[in-house]
Amino acid sequence: MNNFSSTSKSDSKNKQYPLRALRYLRALCVKCFEERIFRIAYAAIFLIIFFAIGLTLFTQQNKIGDLRDGSRSVPVHLMKLFDADSVLVLKNDNPLLPFSTKYTCGECHSYEVINKGFHFNASNPKVKPGRKGEPWIYVDWRNLTVIPVSERKWKGTYTPSVLGISSFNFLDLFGTHYPGGGIGEIDSLQNPDDFFRWEVSGKLDVNCLACHDANPEYDPAEYSAQMQKQNFKWAAAAASAISEVKGNASKMPDNYDVYNSLTYSDIDMRTTAPPSISYDKAKFNDNNQIFFDITRKAKKERCYYCHSSVTYQAENYNQWDEDEDVHLQKGMTCADCHRNGIDHDMIRGYRDEANDKNNFRVASFSCKGCHLGNGEAKVGKNGAPVPLHKGIPAIHFEKLECTVCHSGSLPNDRSSLVKTSRAHKLGIRKSNKQGDFFPHIQSPVYVRNETGMVEPNNLLWPSFWAMKNGDKITSLSIDEIANSVSGKIKLDTLLNYGKWHSISDSMMISVLKKLNSSSQKKNTSFVYITGGKVIELDGTRLRKSEHESAKAYSWPIAHSVRPASQALGASGCGDCHSASSNFFFGKVNVESSLKSETDTLITMTKFENLNTVYQKAFSFSFFFRPWLKGIIIVSFILILFVFLIYSAKGILVIAREATKDKV
Repeated sequence: MNNFSSTSKSDSKNKQYPLRALRYLRALCVKCFEERIFRIAYAAIFLIIFFAIGLTLFTQQNKIGDLRDGSRSVPVHLMKLFDADSVLVLKNDNPLLPFSTKYTCGECHSYEVINKGFHFNASNPKVKPGRKGEPWIYVDWRNLTVIPVSERKWKGTYTPSVLGISSFNFLDLFGTHYPGGGIGEIDSLQNPDDFFRWEVSGKLDVNCLACHDANPEYDPAEYSAQMQKQNFKWAAAAASAISEVKGNASKMPDNYDVYNSLTYSDIDMRTTAPPSISYDKAKFNDNNQIFFDITRKAKKERCYYCHSSVTYQAENYNQWDEDEDVHLQKGMTCADCHRNGIDHDMIRGYRDEANDKNNFRVASFSCKGCHLGNGEAKVGKNGAPVPLHKGIPAIHFEKLECTVCHSGSLPNDRSSLVKTSRAHKLGIRKSNKQGDFFPHIQSPVYVRNETGMVEPNNLLWPSFWAMKNGDKITSLSIDEIANSVSGKIKLDTLLNYGKWHSISDSMMISVLKKLNSSSQKKNTSFVYITGGKVIELDGTRLRKSEHESAKAYSWPIAHSVRPASQALGASGCGDCHSASSNFFFGKVNVESSLKSETDTLITMTKFENLNTVYQKAFSFSFFFRPWLKGIIIVSFILILFVFLIYSAKGILVIAREATKDKV
């Protein structure tokens, strides 16, 4: 009893000490407040925080490498390496970690400003999408799926989130030609289900070296190889000339930790090894610095890795037979037109870009702005010639973009297949070199754009599975396609591995029946989009209809630019205005997964929003134009002859009358 009471008293005293302290603190605060000391202290703290934040923001936007002093020379880049935790990398560290461009390049350049540039800001909803461009293309030939994907929400594309593609899966699918940044490192865009995989692979910083490393030993194919292994944070370092990376993060268990050797026990070292890096120690100087051969203006070969294209023709698939862009042949580089500042907001060079960016100086870097002038644009940038366009009616410049006559390959009776770096993974090791490798991109296809101008485009026919509710069609996610469709389509893949397949109407009916019977959603049905049509089940038959979501996706092309002597129309009006004109009457193949639709062709006038009959009649009139010109010339001579005769007679009459008056 005594023990209990003594314990209670001691507990009571212990409880009183904090209360007394709080009371004392309260009294002190009241006293300070009354003496206005508290107000002064609060104001001082507020000012300190305010100036600290302002100073931080200022220093972030104006680091030593952000502003030029006017010299056109490139500073020597002797740089210390920092890893993803901003820790200095030493050549004898254990374990050795890959350097991070975010902290290595970020020592002198404002990384957060750079990361908002055009190549990295597609996931930012505040950025205007601008003119349509090349999408990423998701292809699953086993399930007859090909979908244009873009975070910029261009009309006709689907965002990764709609298709159920997480940030991690996006890099796994398209990372070989992804420049880093954006979804590669923004935490808010990452799926929690991928948390452990991100911990294993690391974040993907902006790969500054992909453009700015002028060292010929820089290997973009090695970067792609590392991305295929999910070695995200090792990729940039592996491509450089100062290090070598081994191992495969995609084979590592979820609990793998580079700092914890205990997690290695689950790894089968006989088949794979954890990612590791080794540096060329000879390249470190005494100050632990390494020289990087950095250039401001990227070489064209760096741009080519992600932006190459090659035209496939079955009878002539020789790249040496294709000419390079005339600007590059004359010694220019891509960066001469596609310029940017530290913000890396790349100039794309299309007609209305100045309005989109609210920057009139951008207008000088479009075709029209550079060669003809466009409002406040300065004509003759980089010594550009000013064309005369003799004999070309002015209406052509009101209806056609410059690229119609000068860009891409000349039109044939049927559109050609084109392979691009991003769609066909050109440049990677062991790439598929077949000219007709899927996806099939057709070019040139002349399309009337949103501003009413006709321009040459690359074109892709989407094919995918979807749900239809009334007039609304919603694409299935890639997981839903795999779970619902996979195994229901029987394909002959033994001799046609990786090639695009088409199935019979009866097989399509069978697949749609199975899908609809397993569906638990009311008032909805499974449909298949292909060849510009919606394929749905109507009893025991297929019903085919047109829909906005089934339209082909196309994007403008501006390269390769041909010289004036090879321009469309250089041989005369008959290049376009003839009964056999490929510009108006060339055929575009409809890529369909239904065998009954595979031989469908569409005339170019449909994409140009023109009447085929009228254009035929108008073009036919050019056949008689030489005769008409002859008739006009002969008529003019006759009229002139009659005029001269009667003028002479008139002069004689006047002369006679004048003579009579004198007599």
